[in-house]
Amino acid sequence: IADRGQPVLAYIYGAEAGSATDGGGAAPVLSNYFHPLHGLYGEVITGDSVSNWSGAPGISWGWTRLGVGDRGVDLSAEEGGKRVFERITTAASSGDRAVFGLQNVWITEPDGIAQVLENISVIVEKVANSKRRIDLTIVLRSVSSETLYLEGSIPGSGLTFQLNPERRDWMMSGGQGELSPSAAPYLSPWAV
Repeated sequence: IADRGQPVLAYIYGAEAGSATDGGGAAPVLSNYFHPLHGLYGEVITGDSVSNWSGAPGISWGWTRLGVGDRGVDLSAEEGGKRVFERITTAASSGDRAVFGLQNVWITEPDGIAQVLENISVIVEKVANSKRRIDLTIVLRSVSSETLYLEGSIPGSGLTFQLNPERRDWMMSGGQGELSPSAAPYLSPWAV
């Protein structure tokens, strides 16, 4: 998404090889996140390192583990299931805003059964009064015949932001106050 020809943000989807972790383990598979997010003057606000913790670059969302009936599925390691980009639902702009929407599906493996539809909507407004408003909406809908539960207390679960580590003079805040400059989980009451 761009504003008057200047980049605002990009959506990364599909399987991307991550950088190696600090522990020397396998590089995580990265997909379905926004990076880079640009500031009003083109500066990159988000970071893309996965070495700080369990693979949550830029603006990310998701749940490390999904419970399906009586079994657990590790979505971050793609063990027993994965999130798959399905389609772009909206890509439009008018006067003062751009709207981008997409749909992902969470499937279990090896059966390939859809369990959750994930719909994302982003509204980016043009700069006004030295500010840019960005609204992000995430809607999860069960399409499973089994009981589902999310394990959101694990690092990397819920909605996360990672600020550009080269810029220590920035601050991001949310409903719970200031978020740390590294990949900080934004704890939500629904991410249990």
